[in-house]
Amino acid sequence: MSIDVLLGAAGAATIRIDHAFLVGELARGVVAQQMNIDATVRIALAPQIHKATEGLRAYGWDGTTASRLVIFGGDTDGYLRQVEIAVDPA
Repeated sequence: MSIDVLLGAAGAATIRIDHAFLVGELARGVVAQQMNIDATVRIALAPQIHKATEGLRAYGWDGTTASRLVIFGGDTDGYLRQVEIAVDPA
Protein backbone atom coordinates (compact mmCIF):
# COMPACT_ATOMS: atom_id res chain seq x y z
CA MET A 1 0.00 0.00 0.00
CA SER A 2 1.23 3.45 -0.78
CA ILE A 3 -0.06 6.45 1.12
CA ASP A 4 0.65 9.92 -0.22
CA VAL A 5 0.51 12.64 2.38
CA LEU A 6 0.29 16.12 0.89
CA LEU A 7 1.30 18.87 3.25
CA GLY A 8 0.34 22.48 2.70
CA ALA A 9 3.10 24.22 4.63
CA ALA A 10 6.89 24.25 4.83
CA GLY A 11 8.67 22.81 7.84
CA ALA A 12 6.71 19.57 8.01
CA ALA A 13 8.13 16.79 10.19
CA THR A 14 8.79 13.21 9.19
CA ILE A 15 5.79 10.91 9.60
CA ARG A 16 6.61 8.05 11.97
CA ILE A 17 5.21 4.57 11.43
CA ASP A 18 5.65 2.36 14.49
CA HIS A 19 4.15 -0.90 13.22
CA ALA A 20 4.26 -2.26 9.69
CA PHE A 21 3.92 -5.74 8.23
CA LEU A 22 3.55 -7.33 4.80
CA VAL A 23 -0.04 -8.16 3.87
CA GLY A 24 0.49 -9.04 0.21
CA GLU A 25 2.47 -8.33 -2.92
CA LEU A 26 1.21 -5.64 -5.25
CA ALA A 27 1.01 -6.56 -8.93
CA ARG A 28 0.61 -2.94 -10.03
CA GLY A 29 0.21 0.38 -8.33
CA VAL A 30 -2.32 3.17 -8.71
CA VAL A 31 -1.77 6.80 -7.79
CA ALA A 32 -4.81 9.05 -7.57
CA GLN A 33 -4.44 12.66 -8.59
CA GLN A 34 -6.78 15.60 -8.51
CA MET A 35 -8.74 16.39 -11.66
CA ASN A 36 -9.67 20.01 -12.27
CA ILE A 37 -12.73 20.66 -14.42
CA ASP A 38 -14.68 23.84 -15.13
CA ALA A 39 -18.13 22.45 -14.23
CA THR A 40 -19.69 19.77 -12.05
CA VAL A 41 -18.77 16.23 -13.03
CA ARG A 42 -22.29 15.49 -14.31
CA ILE A 43 -22.20 18.55 -16.59
CA ALA A 44 -18.59 18.19 -17.73
CA LEU A 45 -19.02 14.49 -18.55
CA ALA A 46 -22.67 14.65 -19.73
CA PRO A 47 -21.97 13.24 -23.22
CA GLN A 48 -20.03 10.28 -21.79
CA ILE A 49 -22.68 9.65 -19.12
CA HIS A 50 -25.43 9.69 -21.76
CA LYS A 51 -23.50 7.28 -24.01
CA ALA A 52 -22.81 4.93 -21.08
CA THR A 53 -26.44 4.86 -19.90
CA GLU A 54 -27.57 4.18 -23.46
CA GLY A 55 -25.10 1.28 -23.48
CA LEU A 56 -26.61 -0.04 -20.24
CA ARG A 57 -30.08 0.18 -21.76
CA ALA A 58 -28.90 -1.72 -24.84
CA TYR A 59 -27.92 -4.58 -22.54
CA GLY A 60 -31.26 -4.68 -20.71
CA TRP A 61 -31.01 -2.06 -17.95
CA ASP A 62 -34.46 -0.49 -17.61
CA GLY A 63 -33.44 2.44 -15.38
CA THR A 64 -35.40 1.25 -12.33
CA THR A 65 -32.36 0.13 -10.33
CA ALA A 66 -29.28 2.05 -9.26
CA SER A 67 -26.11 1.37 -11.20
CA ARG A 68 -22.55 2.63 -11.51
CA LEU A 69 -20.64 3.84 -14.53
CA VAL A 70 -16.89 4.09 -14.85
CA ILE A 71 -15.79 6.66 -17.39
CA PHE A 72 -12.13 6.53 -18.31
CA GLY A 73 -9.72 8.08 -20.73
CA GLY A 74 -6.51 10.05 -20.98
CA ASP A 75 -6.13 13.64 -19.83
CA THR A 76 -4.24 16.20 -21.91
CA ASP A 77 -1.36 15.98 -19.41
CA GLY A 78 -0.96 12.26 -20.09
CA TYR A 79 -2.61 10.83 -16.97
CA LEU A 80 -5.33 8.18 -17.12
CA ARG A 81 -8.63 9.57 -15.86
CA GLN A 82 -11.16 7.25 -14.27
CA VAL A 83 -14.39 8.59 -12.78
CA GLU A 84 -17.10 6.46 -11.12
CA ILE A 85 -20.61 7.90 -11.45
CA ALA A 86 -23.70 6.72 -9.54
CA VAL A 87 -26.78 6.39 -11.74
CA ASP A 88 -30.00 6.60 -9.76
CA PRO A 89 -33.30 5.08 -10.95
CA ALA A 90 -34.98 7.18 -13.62
